[in-house]
Amino acid sequence: MTTPRTDITVGERVQHAAKPDWGVGTVTKAESATHEGTKCQRVTVRFARAGLKTVSTAFAKLETVSGGPAIDRARDTVKSALNKPDAPEKEPTSRKPPPGMAGPAEVGPEEKPPLDPAAAREIMTSIPEPARDPFRSIEDRLRSTLDLYRYTSSGGSLLDWASAQSGEADPLSVFNRHELEQFFDRFRINLDNHASGLVRDARKAGVDVDALVASAPPSAKRAVSGGNPRR
Repeated sequence: MTTPRTDITVGERVQHAAKPDWGVGTVTKAESATHEGTKCQRVTVRFARAGLKTVSTAFAKLETVSGGPAIDRARDTVKSALNKPDAPEKEPTSRKPPPGMAGPAEVGPEEKPPLDPAAAREIMTSIPEPARDPFRSIEDRLRSTLDLYRYTSSGGSLLDWASAQSGEADPLSVFNRHELEQFFDRFRINLDNHASGLVRDARKAGVDVDALVASAPPSAKRAVSGGNPRR
């Protein structure tokens, strides 16, 4: 059994591992608690698709999601570039354009500038932090990695994955479905490669890989058995 999280903070973006359909949420309250002598947290989260929920980390597996801020930063970079003047203004800034003529094109604060394709690809195809954080044990990293195989490229599962990956409540407001399918295909290739190396390192470290794989989604078992035959 995984040790309950006790490090969740207010403002953190998380996803309920067993409820991906809830989407990504923001922590509004985090209190220390105890369950059967084990420290845990009572956490209140406002989920994009399920509203306000209060859960205990003794039972709920909450995963930190970092994709959203990355998309915001990518947008901010584009926005800054669009709003940056090509040359110093020669006219006083208070002067208005003549009637019927538009001023310089800018991206307003209420508008979302386009994402740079390279930045979008990086965000959507990268392995999430919990699966590769070197400060986590290799066993926990492998568990998080195998859990990512619960997502598929069909139906609502694709949107659940895209929401978790991007941090967007409605990923179709950012990408079309064809783009999401292409991102997912590349993500799975990256995931297979990551899982392959992690399984190999975990076996060398003496981790009971077979026990972790036994409780993993079927696609994870196929990936591990296909890419990491035991010698």
